[in-house]
Amino acid sequence: MKYRELQSRNQGFLFNNIEDWVSEDNPVRLIDLLIDKLYQSDPDKFSVNKPTSNDATGRKAYPPYLFAKLYLYGYLNRINSSRRLEAECSRNIEVMWLMNNERPDFKTISNYRKDNGDAIRWCSRSFKTFLRDTGYIKNEKVAYDGCKIKACTAKEGYTLEGVTRRMSNLEKDLETYLSLLEKTDGEEDLAEEAIQRESSLMERISSLEKQLHSLEEYKRKMEAESRTSYFPNDPKAILLKGRYGSYPGYNLQAGMDAANHMVVSAKVTTSSNDWNELSANVESTGKEVGSVPEVVLADKGYANIQEIEAVQSQEGVSEVIVPLQESERQKKDRLNHLHFTYDKDTDTVVCPKGKVMELKQSNYVNRHGSHYRRYAARKVHCNNCSLKEVCNGSSKNGRNYYISHNSFLESYKEKSKTKEFKNQAAERKNIIEHLFGTFRMWMGKIPLLLKGRQKVQTEIDIYATAYNLKRLLNLEPVTVTLEKLKDYNFA
Repeated sequence: MKYRELQSRNQGFLFNNIEDWVSEDNPVRLIDLLIDKLYQSDPDKFSVNKPTSNDATGRKAYPPYLFAKLYLYGYLNRINSSRRLEAECSRNIEVMWLMNNERPDFKTISNYRKDNGDAIRWCSRSFKTFLRDTGYIKNEKVAYDGCKIKACTAKEGYTLEGVTRRMSNLEKDLETYLSLLEKTDGEEDLAEEAIQRESSLMERISSLEKQLHSLEEYKRKMEAESRTSYFPNDPKAILLKGRYGSYPGYNLQAGMDAANHMVVSAKVTTSSNDWNELSANVESTGKEVGSVPEVVLADKGYANIQEIEAVQSQEGVSEVIVPLQESERQKKDRLNHLHFTYDKDTDTVVCPKGKVMELKQSNYVNRHGSHYRRYAARKVHCNNCSLKEVCNGSSKNGRNYYISHNSFLESYKEKSKTKEFKNQAAERKNIIEHLFGTFRMWMGKIPLLLKGRQKVQTEIDIYATAYNLKRLLNLEPVTVTLEKLKDYNFA
């Protein structure tokens, strides 16, 4: 069998200049033009840390925009490690073209991401402005959701309960050792064995005191910040509960525009859930793209009626679609097709069998502090009812029904029963769910490389910008986007 003859390594077969290394429709040209335009619009805002070297002595610093290009390319291609980016500068033709054949070491690359979070955030926000002005982001309908991301720290940390318990045990041990040391001090003639025992006790006491001091410091920090956990390697991380147990991490709150599935906001928080984050998300979108969305979509995790009402009352927001959470009683009634009707004229409730339930308590307060009006059916009606088993169970009293004092909540409940509301609520998952799947794929086994909420925000800003760039590349040819970007003014 004959095989093809390979070319000699001694002959030249690459291009004559670096510009010929990438084609005119290569996506790397879009990254290059975007960062160049941003740098030209405001060079001072692009880099927070000024170069420390000067023209007279030492090697000159790299232009800061080079690292912005490198990180955007790296995160877009699932290369987020500074050491791997250093290697790409020497072997990847696209990166060599993008970096003008400059080859910084990993420490220089890492320092830019670590120290220039504000500059990276400005680039991310400016790119969203371009997407809005060119019609890729319409901000008419935005879906929100949260995602828990593991922090760059060991799982082992401290909880307030565990620290308190450990301190109590240490104090007991310390008292025991101090009493033993006191007995040893009372002996007049110490044998060599007794001297060694005393020295050992002193070392043990010193160790216990150091542990107590450290635990007291951790407890003080947790109490000062109203937290229940503390991780020394990343003090800003919180303890999260996930599918595979508890771990330190952050709660990523993101908003996705429905038109072209572009990220309009991506904010790192230290909230353990999404309950109080809806209004903050809408506010973040307003800062990122200049206006709040007309229609807001979110899942049941955001079903805080105070937050929903606050967002609904904002100027520019026409509709909020957030399904409400059901209590066990409400779920049971729905599954058994039990419908209660409120008659406003008589201020009564009619049960599924047509019996009238009268007002029994005008200001009932539940265990969460919410105020309701309580309506009750007559005991004789419930005991003789064919639906008693599924409606009132084994209760010997008449069935109760509660209506909130909050008129907005009651009207929102009625609105949530409409077909249009349910269709829009179902649409939400098709808009935003894939974002977190893509982020997790890009992040890999070790999601975050930086520590602290502000630095983690820097990483998320790069991921969000890379995601929007990926969507843009999927929507139309690179050459078309390049022409729009050339004519756009970022100033």
